[in-house]
Amino acid sequence: MKKQVFVYFIVLVTLLASCSDKYQIFRSNYKFKSPEGKPDYSNLNYWAAHPWKWDPSDSIPAPLRAEIKDSLADVFFFISYHLYSQD
Repeated sequence: MKKQVFVYFIVLVTLLASCSDKYQIFRSNYKFKSPEGKPDYSNLNYWAAHPWKWDPSDSIPAPLRAEIKDSLADVFFFISYHLYSQD
């Protein structure tokens, strides 16, 4: 009986934690207004990711920094057979 109550408690806590509005903390950081009411993409603040803007995706995890980087890339092109058929 105690184990069943514990499982229900864990499920309840997990559901309540997953339904919280944690993004509300950062909401004030993303209130950008333009005169027309449209996003101004010349302003980097309107971009989630941009080559000139640093974000966490630009960082390399510490365990991977010491690895040798392979500069070669495999590129595959898919050419549909429909392009060459007469049908």
